[in-house]
Amino acid sequence: MIPIIGWDSRGTGASTPILECFANASAEYDFNNAFPLAPNLWLGQFSNSSADGAVNSAIRSFDTSIAALADACVAQKLPALYTSTTAYVARDMAAIVETQRLGRVGRVIADGVFDAKANALKYVSQLPNDELSVRASLNDFAVFCSTAGSTGCSFAAVTTAATVLSGLEIRDATALISLLESLAAPEPTNGSAAGVGTFATYPLGCVDNAASNESILDTVISLTKSISISENTPILSAGLIPITFCRNFPPPDRLSQTWVLVQWTKRTLYSQQLKHQSLLSQPRTIQQHLSSLHRHCGNCFPLHPSLHIVEEADTSLGMAKIISNFLASGIMPEDGARFAVDQNIFLTAAASGLVTPAAFNGTYSTEEQSFLTATYDIRIVFLSIA
Repeated sequence: MIPIIGWDSRGTGASTPILECFANASAEYDFNNAFPLAPNLWLGQFSNSSADGAVNSAIRSFDTSIAALADACVAQKLPALYTSTTAYVARDMAAIVETQRLGRVGRVIADGVFDAKANALKYVSQLPNDELSVRASLNDFAVFCSTAGSTGCSFAAVTTAATVLSGLEIRDATALISLLESLAAPEPTNGSAAGVGTFATYPLGCVDNAASNESILDTVISLTKSISISENTPILSAGLIPITFCRNFPPPDRLSQTWVLVQWTKRTLYSQQLKHQSLLSQPRTIQQHLSSLHRHCGNCFPLHPSLHIVEEADTSLGMAKIISNFLASGIMPEDGARFAVDQNIFLTAAASGLVTPAAFNGTYSTEEQSFLTATYDIRIVFLSIA
């Protein structure tokens, strides 16, 4: 038996969230309806000096809306607001092990390695890292989705992903708006119930990072322009919302010991899912704090980590075997090993629904098929929990 210790401050299943930005579901829904997902800008404006005034005005207006969200989160005065972050959860997990599982835990798998050095700095240092390879990944997504068609990719139901992207580049959001309207959630039937935690993750990012509230709006505007140009993409909301939110979020007290979790781990295996990026330096930075017994490996997943769609329940036979051997016998992989994804993510004739069914793109033995199926089933379980 392998115990899994997890934590989600937004609540899972029927549990009540301990971190919320709104008093109830109605308040959350109303705010969400009025909340802008991004400033009304297009790619060409960032490289046109005559549009500087419009760019500055749009981002400043967006920053004002984000400030209202930050104020709403702080106004709830929940005790978990500053204690549900990576450092605190790592500390609490270590305490659970020491009191209940002492001597039984010797191996840890960390899924999704972050840049420890950038995390010690302001979020402005992370935003360029977050947006690397966005354009290449978006192009991949457009091809995959268009090839699969509406029966294999839900984003193709209204129009192709390529049409959405090309429209945004010329300031025509018709296709995107049509898609978003088709996916809009209905008004909650019980408005007094707890919300679904739509915005509850934003405070966590601010507390995990150092002094992000000191970021100056002019710096945010400059970063948005330069990264949009360098990455050739108008879609920066995934990085723009966190940096503007944290800019307006009050600073917390820092937890001094952030490496407490590794004090009781003998071996750690880090995994990372990237294709267009080479193996980054984050694992090397983390390994400086650890021993030589730690290794890093990853999947070559075709999309950018920021493109979180339910259909990316990706499965890799290579990673499944590595993790199985690691947990069962402590066998470590070659450092920096990378493995292809074996699941056919966008099926041309998938059944309707949010989750891509298990379909693998090779010929496998019975044992290999069992690895792939088990890995897929585990991912579906975690998706259902989240």
